[in-house]
Amino acid sequence: MGVVDWSPDAIEDLHMIADALVQGELMRLAEEELRVPATETEIEGNLKEHPGVWWRRAVRHRDLPDFLSFGSDPAVSPLDRSRDFVFVYRHLTTTERIKLRRRHKTFVVLRVLSNDELARRLAGPS
Repeated sequence: MGVVDWSPDAIEDLHMIADALVQGELMRLAEEELRVPATETEIEGNLKEHPGVWWRRAVRHRDLPDFLSFGSDPAVSPLDRSRDFVFVYRHLTTTERIKLRRRHKTFVVLRVLSNDELARRLAGPS
């Protein structure tokens, strides 16, 4: 799809992932597949409490049938292990686009969270 910018928190999140192959797959997937979701699906949607902020599982559209069938063993491939992560992202603001000299609407990844971490955050304090 194009250029994706990364917030300092998202960069720190990537650094916390020990496997460089997983980091690379996450960065490629963000650049190639992030979009504004038309509707909420199994792999993407909007954060209702934060309008204009979306989430996206690190699953390629072409891999969705396999992901939904639970047919992939995450221990097999580092690229499959990227599926354990979720992007939280939004469009750059007009001010950010001017400052970064981006002509087109571009996404900024705010966080790269594990599925477990996102679930805990959405559930709130226990």
